[in-house]
Amino acid sequence: MNLREEKGFSLIELALILVIIGIIISIVLKGQDVIESSRMKRFETEVRHWRTTAWLFLERKGNFPGDTNNNGIIGDESTGVIPGTLAIQSANLINPPKSNPLVAGSLNFWLYWGYDGAETSKKNVMVICANDDCSLPFEGNEGAGNMKYVEFLDAVIDGQIDGNDGRVRAGSDSPVLDPAGAGVSNDRTVKSVPPSTSWTSGTTKALIYYIDQHI
Repeated sequence: MNLREEKGFSLIELALILVIIGIIISIVLKGQDVIESSRMKRFETEVRHWRTTAWLFLERKGNFPGDTNNNGIIGDESTGVIPGTLAIQSANLINPPKSNPLVAGSLNFWLYWGYDGAETSKKNVMVICANDDCSLPFEGNEGAGNMKYVEFLDAVIDGQIDGNDGRVRAGSDSPVLDPAGAGVSNDRTVKSVPPSTSWTSGTTKALIYYIDQHI
């Protein structure tokens, strides 16, 4: 064999290969962004479905789900509390929301109903957490984790990412849940929410969504 007759890639061929590889990587990354955006929008749709269903429940039953004493406040009863999620799932609706946890790709979110714990002017809330007892914080950033999902919900509903104001707020700590123990049930009642704060990865433990007409 004449070694002089063996040929490798020319610089032009190598450049073309690198360009093609770059295009493929770009397409893959863009596809991942599209998939993630679709998951975030589906998450938003499911949360809105829960809120819409709560108002539909009010129209049909005369009270919010979880408001067993019909005083307009979800879960402030001392005894006989029925979790709002359970009340909705038991209402024989034609198209009920999906039960806990809400699934977004590989991520799970838990949704509970209740009130903000205020002594006066109590407000009904829907709380979303990263785990079943709301003990774990939201994590991540624009690239990974579940933080971007709750920030996205804040931006869509309130028009900006601001955990301190609007209908959607960032809880600085875990809300008070009944029952409180981890793993007790996927249906719990919120008895109080923590002060609102800015969205902070590794710190924020609850998304607090005020569902009343006025807050």
